[in-house]
Amino acid sequence: LKRFPGSRLISLEHDAVWYAHTLEMLHDSGLEEVVELRFAPLTTVALGSETFSWYSSEAVADAAGIDAVFVDGPPGHIGSLSRYPAGPLLAPMCSPGCLFIVDDIVRSDEQEMVTRWTREIGMLHIEEHVWYGKGASVLQVGDSGGANGQ
Repeated sequence: LKRFPGSRLISLEHDAVWYAHTLEMLHDSGLEEVVELRFAPLTTVALGSETFSWYSSEAVADAAGIDAVFVDGPPGHIGSLSRYPAGPLLAPMCSPGCLFIVDDIVRSDEQEMVTRWTREIGMLHIEEHVWYGKGASVLQVGDSGGANGQ
């Protein structure tokens, strides 16, 4: 991202200890100016008839033109499909072609989430890799961006 001025990478963390640890790692790596790490406590989010514990909407209220989303939380023990809200809530804030990278793709919740995002939001599932028993999937927001690509 350092080679592409204007690109954005926003990371949300709900746990204060992990927030501080991640901020330190970003600083040590010289990436604190590239990655926008935001503290975002979990709140109840309603999507249709479903409710989820997901990051505070205030943490992304000013987000627009997002180019990459790394989905590695909230933790699975928070609830079923705990990471699902990332798609419907963040896709409208994304630039055309934004990439969503989903960690832990070997878990059934993440597989269901990716399937739902492709069906419900129109994301394109472009790649999947499994290593060390975890793996990741890469999805892409449509050419017209999240707001119009749904």
